[in-house]
Amino acid sequence: MKNATFTWDTATKPLLQNINLTIPQGKLIAVVGPVGAGKSSLLSAMLKDMEQMKCRCSITGRVAYVPQQAWVLNKTLRDNILLEEPLHEALYHHVVWACALEADIELLAGGDMAEIGEKACNL
Repeated sequence: MKNATFTWDTATKPLLQNINLTIPQGKLIAVVGPVGAGKSSLLSAMLKDMEQMKCRCSITGRVAYVPQQAWVLNKTLRDNILLEEPLHEALYHHVVWACALEADIELLAGGDMAEIGEKACNL
């Protein structure tokens, strides 16, 4: 992709602009980032689910996409992170940081002790 610009609807302003991306053939990549950063939109653009406003794109070979499937316990966010393991504060905070969950935890009324609910209905 070179200087690519995408939108969901050509009547609206672009959602992704001036994207430059090269993925070497045969490489496995992960698209990660905080909530709302545009990860899903980028993947949708690559799969040609979005309108291309400006793009020089070429895909050779095969592309595979593994969608996010929410799998959570009907417990607190902390319990879902620990998965029955004992709490080790330093490791726990490192995992929260590495998964970019700090901003999400701040938004929850109970922080990481907020009840997630069945099928993540409280998120």
